[in-house]
Amino acid sequence: MENRRWFAAAAASLGMLALILDSRTAFSGGAQGVALCIKTVIPALFPFLFLSGIFTAAFRGSNGFLLGFLGKLFLLPPSLSFLLVPAFLGGYPIGAQCLSQLCRSGLLEKKQAERMLCFCSNVGPAFIFGILSLKFDRKWLVWTVWLIQILSAWTAARFFLAPGIQEPAVSAEKSEAHPRAGIESAIGAMLKICGWVILFRVMIEFLDKWAFYAVPQTWRVALIGFIELSNGCCSLNLIPQEGLRFVICNVILAFGGLCVAYQTGSVCPGMKLGCYYAGKVFQAAIALLLSLGIYYRFWLVLPLWLLATLLLPKCLQKRVEIPREVMYNGYKKNGGMSYAVSQKD
Repeated sequence: MENRRWFAAAAASLGMLALILDSRTAFSGGAQGVALCIKTVIPALFPFLFLSGIFTAAFRGSNGFLLGFLGKLFLLPPSLSFLLVPAFLGGYPIGAQCLSQLCRSGLLEKKQAERMLCFCSNVGPAFIFGILSLKFDRKWLVWTVWLIQILSAWTAARFFLAPGIQEPAVSAEKSEAHPRAGIESAIGAMLKICGWVILFRVMIEFLDKWAFYAVPQTWRVALIGFIELSNGCCSLNLIPQEGLRFVICNVILAFGGLCVAYQTGSVCPGMKLGCYYAGKVFQAAIALLLSLGIYYRFWLVLPLWLLATLLLPKCLQKRVEIPREVMYNGYKKNGGMSYAVSQKD
């Protein structure tokens, strides 16, 4: 713990020194971050943040009959299947914020909410069709990008949630979806998200000036995307090969970037993000596999992926746990010693 504190203090000191010695780069990065928030992040996310809060409050305690079938595909109980709407339509990190709201309300256990982070926070269609539509000449590729993101999240849910999320033991009462509460929550979350976007934009500006100038263009775009998603996607047109652009786009969208990870931590206070990171790395690997199979026509990859996704949860459901204590003719054997079992046992 003490080493972490010294490391954080040293990193902060170096950061302040860089801001002083190269203030022009810092101002430039900060201005670009503010412009990115005003032109892209706030218009794309703020309405969804507000509406997702209202949506979550309205469906809290309902049986989720409209999305029951899709919930089964994602190994979710009917009462939690409505989370698929903000998870896939809201964009980063709205699905995670809805999970946090359910956790704070007592409807969802903390451990279950942490497990569901592996797939419940994804890029939204507003971001995909608003930014990526200009990055590909063939428009069907943009629709394919969205499909791959959904399929990679579905695969992560099947792998990480098997044998499934249990029905909440505590039934939450339906609460009134008041717009005032929704707007206050949305403003608070939006401020946190914009703060991280501006900070990471400044970081990228310094890295671009002092480190990334020697990196090949394709790797530079990928690295920026892994650090901050929006900047990476805006730089995709610097990759001349459409196939490589398609693959890198899918991978960085599925991973989300470090900036989105910190945004997720901001809207999910008190929740551990281990499953979130594991799920994002897994989704990136699945997106890489699917994008290579679709664009370069490695058709054998697709049935193998589908077969593994459908069958693995069933195999995990049939796991048999071996008891720690083994019985031998009325005797318990523990650690190489046997002793008689009394009537009380």
